[in-house]
Amino acid sequence: MIERADGETVYSALYFDGSSHGSPLTLGGMICKWPTAAYPSSQAEESAILESVRKTVSEKKGSASPVAAIVIEPTQYTTGYTASSDFISSLYKIAGEFDAALVVDETSTCCGASGKGFFQYQGQADFVAFGKRMQATGFFSNSAGFKLGGNENDVKLFKVVKQGMDEDQLISQVSEVSTKVQADSAQVSSVNGITGVRCSGTSLWVDTDSPSTASALVAHLRSYGVLAKVNGTRGIVARPALIFGAE
Repeated sequence: MIERADGETVYSALYFDGSSHGSPLTLGGMICKWPTAAYPSSQAEESAILESVRKTVSEKKGSASPVAAIVIEPTQYTTGYTASSDFISSLYKIAGEFDAALVVDETSTCCGASGKGFFQYQGQADFVAFGKRMQATGFFSNSAGFKLGGNENDVKLFKVVKQGMDEDQLISQVSEVSTKVQADSAQVSSVNGITGVRCSGTSLWVDTDSPSTASALVAHLRSYGVLAKVNGTRGIVARPALIFGAE
């Protein structure tokens, strides 16, 4: 992104409401005020949202602040909603139509967290960013001659972590355990005070009917050794380590 104070073009990025891309004062925050789109809470919403994205990018193309990138999390860190691979692939095509880049932010879903692969999204993208769960930050690019970016120490750490995960087959373990987590979470959704449950890999987002219910649920889970925390005002979230077992 290039931002100038001399009246020339100021490039922007389109991101999705509720997403977490670092400091709220930077991407789309109080400083940048970049365009947003709704994040899909179901596949039924995806078609309409894609059209709104296309409309926004098209309208801004001839403005003083054209969209240079579309940024999305495969699963939102804050809500647990997951965008389908077809939705993200369609964003890649829309970005290409307007000479923009698709940036898939996998900082929360990398490192096998989804059980679908090292990265959750397996389709085409211009850039894939990693961090947080990875304990190293950087990005992959589809640019010719430039594939892996980041500082030297983080790139080395990335390779070490990836090797250890492969040796211990941790992605396969997450995939297997997530099947049980999803089955058990379906039963939780019928419990009094629970209004919604979403899973991605072994991570779990639970919506409740009140802040007091959320706090009580967190306390209950912690009494059994489950590391969970309040998420927002009426939700909780649990993000187990990759070694989390089915028992």
